[in-house]
Amino acid sequence: MATPFFDQEFSPGQSLQNSINEIAKRYNVDESLVRGVGASQDVPNTRTRLSHAFTVRTRSNRVIGACYEFNQNQGIQIDDEYEIDLNAHGLPAEMIPQALTTRDVRLARIDLYTEIFEDVFYEGFELVDLTHQRVPFRLREVWRGPAIRRIYEYFPCYIQTMSRDLGANNDRVTRVVAAIRWGRRTKVQGR
Repeated sequence: MATPFFDQEFSPGQSLQNSINEIAKRYNVDESLVRGVGASQDVPNTRTRLSHAFTVRTRSNRVIGACYEFNQNQGIQIDDEYEIDLNAHGLPAEMIPQALTTRDVRLARIDLYTEIFEDVFYEGFELVDLTHQRVPFRLREVWRGPAIRRIYEYFPCYIQTMSRDLGANNDRVTRVVAAIRWGRRTKVQGR
């Protein structure tokens, strides 16, 4: 099974250009029409962490789609403990972090005729509805920038919610938004 991961492997402009080139190949668009469409080829030397066009790739580095939104969410419950004390003034004496309650990645991707969202994560298996998920998949998030590289891995992962936006009153591009629930997030590489 191919393992999708999110990658900013190239400079921002190169990543965008690669996505555009891939779409152009699929739809037989003349290469001269899309050459040079991407942004600058250099990664800006800045302290600010930037988000540019990014792609979804398999381990064999095959581009399988372009995401336009990636949101990683974590949340914990924090319990307040109070003491009966005249000087407490109703404020907690202690705050105790509890279990991790929110663990998901929200993805928004443009669907392709050849590879719809569900098929990307379950290669060789048609996911008709979300109850057919039996085997978890693994996600890998790769950050690259000036003098930095960080890799995070999410496993086990299952698609928790998924919606497909179809409309006749917009640009007619089919968009898929999904929440992927993960069990553990580990740092594979980076400082």
